[in-house]
This record gives sequence, C-alpha cells and structure tokens, in this order.
Amino acid sequence: MRALLVSMPFATVLRPSLGVSLLKASLEREGVAADVVYPGIAFARLLSLRGYERLADGFPHPILAGEWVFTGCLYEEGRGPDPDYVEDVLQRRWRLAEDDVDLILRARSLAPGFLDACMSAIPWAEYDLVGFSSCGAQNVASLALARRVKAAHPGIAIAFGGSNWDEEMGAEYHRRFAFVDFGFSGEAERSLPALLSWLRERPGDGLAAIPGIVYRQGGRTVSTGPPVPVADLDTLPVPDFDDYFETLAMNGLARRIRPAVLVETCRGCWWADKHPCLFCGSPGCRRAFRRKSSRRVLDELRHLASRPGIGSVEIVDDVPPPEFFDDVLPALAADPLEVPLSCEVRPEATHRHIALLAAAGATIQPGIESLNDDILYLMHKGSRALENVRLLLWCRAHGVPASWNLIYGVPGETVADYEQMLGLLPALRFLDPPEGCGPVRLDRFSAYADRPAEYGLTDLAALTPYQYLYPFPKESLRRIAYAFEYSFAHEDDPWAKATRVITAVESWQSAGGRGEVRLTTEGDGSTAILDTRDEARASRRTLDALEAAVYRACADICRRSRLDELVAAACPDAVEAADIDVALDSFVRDRLMVRDGERYLSLALPPQDEVDAFTIGALDEAEAPATA
Repeated sequence: MRALLVSMPFATVLRPSLGVSLLKASLEREGVAADVVYPGIAFARLLSLRGYERLADGFPHPILAGEWVFTGCLYEEGRGPDPDYVEDVLQRRWRLAEDDVDLILRARSLAPGFLDACMSAIPWAEYDLVGFSSCGAQNVASLALARRVKAAHPGIAIAFGGSNWDEEMGAEYHRRFAFVDFGFSGEAERSLPALLSWLRERPGDGLAAIPGIVYRQGGRTVSTGPPVPVADLDTLPVPDFDDYFETLAMNGLARRIRPAVLVETCRGCWWADKHPCLFCGSPGCRRAFRRKSSRRVLDELRHLASRPGIGSVEIVDDVPPPEFFDDVLPALAADPLEVPLSCEVRPEATHRHIALLAAAGATIQPGIESLNDDILYLMHKGSRALENVRLLLWCRAHGVPASWNLIYGVPGETVADYEQMLGLLPALRFLDPPEGCGPVRLDRFSAYADRPAEYGLTDLAALTPYQYLYPFPKESLRRIAYAFEYSFAHEDDPWAKATRVITAVESWQSAGGRGEVRLTTEGDGSTAILDTRDEARASRRTLDALEAAVYRACADICRRSRLDELVAAACPDAVEAADIDVALDSFVRDRLMVRDGERYLSLALPPQDEVDAFTIGALDEAEAPATA
C-alpha cells in the first residue's frame, strides 16, 4: 500500500503542516509508504509569495476569500455558487480595497490552470489512497482537486481530514461530495493506518471497527463515532518535514523562506479540560488533555531546531502544560535552541517564567482577551485584568515580545465595562498593544454555539460567504459551517459599547515611540520614577521613604490590607494608614500605578541593573505563584 497526503492552498507556506507530517511518520512506522505534497507552495510561486500569504492569513476570517478562489473549479459548469460574492461580501459588507479585490480575482483566474498542472505533475496512479488535509481555507481547493483525481483514477481511495471535517461537519461534507470515500474526525494517527490495512485486505464490515471515520454504505454516510485519542503522546513519532523542505527547494523558495517548524507538547487544553472559555471552538474529539513527557519534549525541540534552514520553532499547543514551564523551560533557558522559540501562555505565568522565556529567546502569545474583570468573568477566562497588565509589564521588563488580542462584543458586557477600560488604557501605552482587536467569534463547539439562548444570542446562521461556497440548503450550510453569524436578542447595536476603546486601541497600535515608566536610584540612594510617556504628568518624580516603600510593595499585585505591614517593615519611622492611602491615590492619579478595587500594581519597570540581576542563577529557589 502507498499513500499520498496533500496540503492544498490556502495553508500558509511559511511552515510545514504538522498534521500530514505526523501522519506520514505514523504510516511509515506501520510499514506503509507515504509521501506528502505541498501544491500550495507552487501556487504561491505562481501568484506571488506576498499575495498568497495575504490570502492565507491576511484577510479577516469571515470573508472566506481563499475558499471562494477555487469554487469555480469545484462544480460542474452552471452549478457553481452565485458569483455575486464580490459585490456582496468583498465590496458591500467588508469594503475591501480595490487592490485586495484584484488579488482575489487574480488568484481565482489562476486556479483552473493550477489544478490542471497538479493533475499532470503528480503520479496519482502510484497511490492507493490520497488524503487531503483540510484546515482553515483549504477545503474548497482540496475538494476541487479531489474531484479531478477521482474522475481520472476511480480506483484511488479519496480521504479527507483536519479541523474542517470534525464531527458533524465532516459527515455533511461526505454526504454532499460523493467522490470523497472517507472522512476522518479528530486524531488520525491510529485510524488512518487501520483504514489502509482494511483497504489492503477488505475484510467484510471491518470499517465499522475503525473509530473516528465516516464512510459510505449502501449509498448512505455512516459514522463510526468519535476517534480514540492517543493516550500516551510519547508513543507518537517525530513529524517528518522532509517533503516540505524539498518542495521549497524545488520551487526556488528555500532562500526566501526561513520556515517555522511546529511542535506539540500536549493535546487538548489543561484549562479547557475543566473550565473551557465560552468562546472556545475546540470539539470534544480534540479537547481531552494529554501531554508528552518533559524529556520527550526537550529531545524533540532540540532535534527539530537543529535542522538547517529553519527560522524558528513554534509550540502549537493551546497552552503548554505546567510541566513545560517547570521542567523544559529552565533547560532551554540554560541552553537555548539554535533558533527562536514561540508559545502561548496563560496570564498567570510567574515572573520566573517570563525571565526564563527571555533567557530562552522566546516570544509569546498570552491569552489576555480583555482588560476588564467583568468581561473576563463573562468569558470564563479564569484571569483578571491586573494579572494581564502585570504579564505585559514583565514582558516589557525582560524584552519578551507579546502578541495578544482584545475581544469585544462579549454577551453580557456593559458600557461601564468599557468606560473602566478606557480609563486604564492611557497608563498602558508604553506596553505592547493588542495585535488584533475584534468582536468575539461564534465558533462551532463553543458554549455560545451550543447554548445560544443562555447567552442572549439568536438568529444563528452560517456565515454569509458559505452560501457562495456551497450551493446547498441553509440547514446543510449550518451543518458544514465552523463559524456563525448571530444577533443579540435584546440589543440593536451590541458593538457600540466598545467604539471608544476600539479607537483608543487603534491609536495605541499606530503610536511610534511610546516611552516608558522606570524606577531609578538617585545618587543619594533615594528612589525616583522616570516617565517618558507622551502624556506623563511629570518626567521625574522623586519618592520619599514611605512613597518608595509603597511603590515597591506594589511591584507585584498587592492588596491594600497587606500594605500597612509591608510598608512598616520597610520604613523605620511610624507609618500612618492615611499616609499610605495618600501615596496610593497620587500614584493612581499620575498613572504610575493601576488599581482594581483593593488591589494595586505599580507600572514602573525595575531599574535596569535589577532586571539584569534577575538571572537564571537567581531562580533556583522555587517562586511562589503570584496571588490573584
């Protein structure tokens, strides 16, 4: 048996596919020859690398532009979706610039010839099964090529997998596209080798014994239920990325692209395993939390990072498990990888973790989402605004780039929530701004999609562009769609509450030099705060002993009830509670400190020598988790 795994447009070409790379390694370990092809790389060369990546990741997700590019190739002539997509979606709804519309139309004009070239260039007849990876905007291009392959080689088994084919979505695609023989839901490292074994021997009704697939029986789509998750992730092979790098070289892009290679330290999300965020769109078949051992993770990271030609290593977990920060990260900080590392973190990461990430040369994507406690509570984020600010402060102090998003339109939020956030933002403009600011998405498998009425949501329907991709009834589109449009049951304009915050964030994002707030030690040993922000109340503020004690006590989040004891221990003279309150009020007024009820956080970065002194050697003693 021989299998071909295909990664079509519009998956980014800046990194290989982790899914097909793992499947190739899994198949070959079972004695099945497997190859991976990346036609997307050829299309990027045809269209232009910049234009391709714009279609892959540059447009807002609800446009589904990359999918629409290939719709003219999927259906028989005269049966395709309504061509009014350009006027309705691109121009009227999203008001795309003329250059962007031209790019999408140019890509669409190239699609038929590109698929013809795929049919000619790939030796399809050599394979028993062709499996298509369908994640993000890969589905229509994959279906269009699969239809051609099946027509030319009816004996080849056509299979689809990836996040677009999870659960109900995959079953509906399978019902609608008769040229697809098999669909995979969730993990396929066990089910794909089992299917190939069945194809080799065809033992009666053996398909029913393979969990996590859909197949056709008597003209009907039959599901075998959810997949069986891989319990011990250490038993998985190291992904085989060879085909990707060879394809880059063959297309003359090896010198232009320094790709990231992808690593998973766990599957599922340890937080979502117990307290999923309400907007989380991970299906049940992918949510169960399991992790690799720390030794396996470290070995895999070092092995993949040593490959010539790569630019970085990305950990793709929703959030790495605590063991990654406690075991793997110290080893990487002491002996960094040869290339940069990136990962996601939860906002309660400790100061020690951020220092270790800095020593490891890492960038992070923290799950901040909001800077208001009430909104964070409504999302079930399990974090608070001051923890989010503290994380951004520590990242700035240690030079760790943080890429985060701000979400608005959360069911239940109020105008007062955004007024509070608006008052906070001016003090934070020296920190990394949000990379994105957009409305909460209603994704399949989220609590919002499962129980919309509970959150005041109504009129759920597949995103409008789906009707231009698939000429099916509305109920079928609803079963296919991953993302939905919706209304708020009791509000006419739910986005208006966030308008001023959105404007403030856009100003923050476009600001040039943002200055900073930093503590410094004067020649006489006293403490001063230097403030070089544009809206600083004063460029320098020298603190007396009590003010310095108050300010340093709030370098981490501190409750007012603890300050009397902490300040008294630092000041030899008697301290009055009223004097502490005066100092706190003045710091908050001058935007040198932020507060949340009875909790306070100083904004000044530590003196540079104190940051430099916070080395890995000083981290040997366990640091207690920061208090919420």
